[in-house]
Amino acid sequence: MDYCIDISDIEVQEAMKYLEITSDDLKIRDKSFFHGNEKVQRLRYEHHLKRLKKLKNQIVNYINHDKAKKYPFDHFSFSSERVETQESSLSKAKLKSKMNLSIQIKQENHRRKLLGSSMQKLLRKEFIEEKLKSEIEKKRIEDDHKREAVKMRIDNLLSQQQEKTRKWKEKLSRVPSRVGSISPQSRKFRSMQRSLSRTSNNDSSLDHLQSFHEKMLRSKHLHQSLLQEKRIKIADHNEKVHNILKKHKSIREVHEHSKLINLIGKIDHLDSHRSKKIKLITDVHAKKQETITKKVTKIKNNLEEESDKMLKRMRKLDSKQMNHKNKVLYQLEELNKEKEYWSIRQHLRDEDARENLNRIRKSDMEKKKELIEKHLELHKKFETMKELKEKTNQKIRYDAIQANHEYAKAKMIHVLIQKSPNPNHYSKVIEKIS
Repeated sequence: MDYCIDISDIEVQEAMKYLEITSDDLKIRDKSFFHGNEKVQRLRYEHHLKRLKKLKNQIVNYINHDKAKKYPFDHFSFSSERVETQESSLSKAKLKSKMNLSIQIKQENHRRKLLGSSMQKLLRKEFIEEKLKSEIEKKRIEDDHKREAVKMRIDNLLSQQQEKTRKWKEKLSRVPSRVGSISPQSRKFRSMQRSLSRTSNNDSSLDHLQSFHEKMLRSKHLHQSLLQEKRIKIADHNEKVHNILKKHKSIREVHEHSKLINLIGKIDHLDSHRSKKIKLITDVHAKKQETITKKVTKIKNNLEEESDKMLKRMRKLDSKQMNHKNKVLYQLEELNKEKEYWSIRQHLRDEDARENLNRIRKSDMEKKKELIEKHLELHKKFETMKELKEKTNQKIRYDAIQANHEYAKAKMIHVLIQKSPNPNHYSKVIEKIS
């Protein structure tokens, strides 16, 4: 089995022991050793080579650092620079990994946003298609209702016209019956004729009958003149009624009913013009029916054209939707693959980071131990210096106190001598003592 460094060397073994690196970590493995597809194997193999290179650099750096400790004057600057470069490279690697991770997270968020927007577009297209279908169905139902309403309206107008013509016929049939009714004078004349027929055998009544007959003729002429006046009045009354009805109808009804009002105004001549009016109405109805059928056929053609267009649009949308779905599925597969590769890379990076962290922690602990030992030595030195200084200060204080006491005694003796009766004698004694 090949190794990336000679593990039989004593310095290498010490470095491996210090850095907690095993011989399995330094083995050079083949690509077939790793599991997964070709791309995953390649990723793992490349990461394995980078890891071996890093471990080799760490071992070499430790050996150089150890040599610099043994020979500080020769290798101090070199080892310090190497440590600084190692720390800077570690910080740069951490920053680079963080930046790569943030970039990958941003890319994944962007892809997710694109997928979400594409799904929203698909849902919006489906909603628009359903809305168009519902509008077409609604328009078709409204057209059917309009056709039925027009048909019902025409039927109602025809039924109203027939009802009005029937009423006016009844009214006209009643007018001559009133005109031709038997008056009370004619009844009297007939009764007189009967009485005269009964008394026809009397010759004396002939003259009376002749005079009565003349009277009856005069009364008949008078009755006919009165009847003619009544007929004229009835005709005037009918004409006034007709004009009043015409005015009321023109005020109440709209333009379409004006034809019917004019037809009612000419009801006196209905018998002669009825066939023409019926023909006119049938022609108008036929024209309206023809226009309605034309409109219906036009609407049907438009609906068929719109339905054909909608079918074409639906087919295009279905094809686009299928293409988009296939594209989205392909993108999802690619995203899942990228996610898997990213998770593998991240897992390998995390493993390396944990191993490096453990090694760095161990080296930091060693450095901290050395610093603590140095601090303890300095603390001991400081304590000894402090004790010596305290002793010297105490001696200086004691000497100063003693000097002060001596000075005070001398001063007191001097005062006593000055106050004594023979100061010169005491001063000579003090000079001899001193």
